[in-house]
Amino acid sequence: MGPVGEATELAEASPQPQQLLPAIPSGAVSVKTNKSTNLDPDYEIPRGTMTETQVLNWLATQQEEQQRALRIDRFGFIVPLVPEGGSEAADGGEGRRASGAGATTSGRDGASAPQPAGTPAAGSKQRSKEQQAVERLRKWRKMLGANGSGLEEYRRRRPDKLKRRVRKGIPEPLRGLAWHVLSGGRKLRLANPGIFAALSVLPDDEEAAAAFTAATSGKHPPQLDDAAAPSDGANGSVANGGANGAAAPPGPSGTTKHNGVTVAAGAGLDAAAAAALAATRPGRAPPLDPAVDTSIMRDLNRTYPTHIYFTQRQGPGQRALYSVLRAYAVYDSKVGYVQGMGFLAAVLLLYMDAEEAFWTLVAVMKGPLGPDKGEGLQRLYMPGMPGLQGSLYKFKRLLPEVAPRLAARMEREGVEPALYATHWFNTAFAYSMPFPHLLRVWDIFLAEGQKMVFRVGLALLQSSERRLAGLPFEALLEALSAKRLHELLPPSPEELVRRALRLRVSRRLQELEADWQATLRGRGPGQGGRGGAGAGRRG
Repeated sequence: MGPVGEATELAEASPQPQQLLPAIPSGAVSVKTNKSTNLDPDYEIPRGTMTETQVLNWLATQQEEQQRALRIDRFGFIVPLVPEGGSEAADGGEGRRASGAGATTSGRDGASAPQPAGTPAAGSKQRSKEQQAVERLRKWRKMLGANGSGLEEYRRRRPDKLKRRVRKGIPEPLRGLAWHVLSGGRKLRLANPGIFAALSVLPDDEEAAAAFTAATSGKHPPQLDDAAAPSDGANGSVANGGANGAAAPPGPSGTTKHNGVTVAAGAGLDAAAAAALAATRPGRAPPLDPAVDTSIMRDLNRTYPTHIYFTQRQGPGQRALYSVLRAYAVYDSKVGYVQGMGFLAAVLLLYMDAEEAFWTLVAVMKGPLGPDKGEGLQRLYMPGMPGLQGSLYKFKRLLPEVAPRLAARMEREGVEPALYATHWFNTAFAYSMPFPHLLRVWDIFLAEGQKMVFRVGLALLQSSERRLAGLPFEALLEALSAKRLHELLPPSPEELVRRALRLRVSRRLQELEADWQATLRGRGPGQGGRGGAGAGRRG
């Protein structure tokens, strides 16, 4: 069970984050303290001169009131009971949920107007939803099988049916396992036992050092059926040698050993990471550029700071996030670490353990392994961010096909996609989208790839065209900012998914990718730019 699954149980027992003490009201007067007090002599209280005991009692009362004004939602985010500028009742009882840096939204999940409690219609609708949820959970348990192995077989036999079920939504209790399988992370993890333990070990962490020793002792669990199968897009760089070309001979199943760590030939571990492993002593972390390490640590406190799993400095959540990001920076030296990757890893860590999150992140970077193959996110983060530039180019070309008035307005005002959509692509909306909506987007994103990001972004702008098309430059950027994104969303995550899936983009993205590559070669856009079906509605 991931942190999200434990959120409800921890809601009452979990400590509140530090620095919740409210500011002392203005107009206060200084307190006189004796020599034994630890209070700052310049500290002020709101009413008259008080004794030290009275001050401490007042502070305790204020802190209790502040704690009562907070609660933990069903996903583990700390939210105020009463949102700013409104009442709890007006917000559907869910409060305003922070999902990224400044993203807030109502927690409403339904698309239709609520029925009065106790009416036959309301009761029947609720029973129907519960029955659907139970039936969906049963189907997904059957598909997943033991440890997710059944889902991979189901994908091979019935890919179209699996796609339909994913698009309808993955049951919350099974979301982590399903994500791990659908992304291809499970296949990579089984093919590379011990790698994560080797890459993520911390020099001063005895528990991690013990895990490293166990992982490198050669006592690996037996590989499952798909364990030795090379993953899609694997470059086999470990089998070809590290930076100095000194790899051990392949083993019986196409593996090599680096510092005692068994590495499958299909791991995709690059030469620099292989060399780092080969040069690392047992119990020691592979070397990493100090600047990269500092960047990772600096961003830990900026990643979902209002979630109970990540709010504690150097707590279990931040330590897990650091281990995943550090391991990936060593694993993929072409990318290392770029700001924004932390949100990808953090979402995964809320639904799976650190090793599973690492390999799922690797799979996301490589690209989806299912029937809807596509480009991974790696090129978004490489030096110069060529993938991001290409994605923004394609998004700009697609926008006039779904929202022509808004596209024309943005062109006149000079509002480029780079000004508002960068974090849409390099975090797959994890930076700015409310969590209930994000989960439904990620169900499909992890199975079908980056084209879901295009669909969602285009659907957002298409449905908001009338509202946005008359705004000037500054107002447009404000409306499209991360902290205001929730205002463009439909209340129901299901409605957002429906709108996004009505847009056809697959063929157009292929055509625009060819145009983009031609542009990079200096020939200008080719002839395929307008020849497809367009990013229009189905039917």
